[in-house]
Amino acid sequence: ECIYCSVDQDKREIDFVIEEEYLSNEFKNLVEFKDSNNIEAHIASQGEPLLYEPLTDLIRSISKLPQVSTISIDTNGVLLTKAKVDQLVSAGLTRFNFSINALDSKITKEIAGKSYNIEKIKEIAEYIAKKTNIIITPVLLKGINEEEMPKIIEFAKKIGADLGIQNFLPYRFGKNPVKSIDFDKFFDKLRGWEKKYNLKLIKTESDFNITKTKPLPK
Repeated sequence: ECIYCSVDQDKREIDFVIEEEYLSNEFKNLVEFKDSNNIEAHIASQGEPLLYEPLTDLIRSISKLPQVSTISIDTNGVLLTKAKVDQLVSAGLTRFNFSINALDSKITKEIAGKSYNIEKIKEIAEYIAKKTNIIITPVLLKGINEEEMPKIIEFAKKIGADLGIQNFLPYRFGKNPVKSIDFDKFFDKLRGWEKKYNLKLIKTESDFNITKTKPLPK
């Protein structure tokens, strides 16, 4: 539903769900091919991953692989409860990439494209921060939520969350409500906020412990 989704569902009439066992087995094969003890399993989708019914089983299967050091997930948090957070963390999830794009209720509703309880989302984010790692990942939408970024930064600092502000990128089959901000200007904004709030917003590979491995042949 969100106004910037990389897939416009109105243009895609067909969807599909992949079996948990198939995903787990293929991921295991990939991990063995990579020959690394520093694997991050990142769970994302064109939409909301928490809609995947066997998600907990998938995380539990992945967590059994000794080569996996991190299991992360992208989520807007709408479907999360404290009990669900506990369940996912217990299964092996180590980081939530949490999409909070504004703190003003009118702006959050506009971006979400439907009703959106930002106070509940904030409460869940604060709960997650006490349980495991959380990085708040707002998408900067020109003319829509630029003024919200300082509020989100202050909220993240208050609860002890990391921050990863993203520039909106258009997609061929996506919803494209605005144009991207020129990347030079985008990084200038990040540097300004870094200086003002004394924190790192321009991320590099080392911030996520990324190491190069052999690519899987296409």
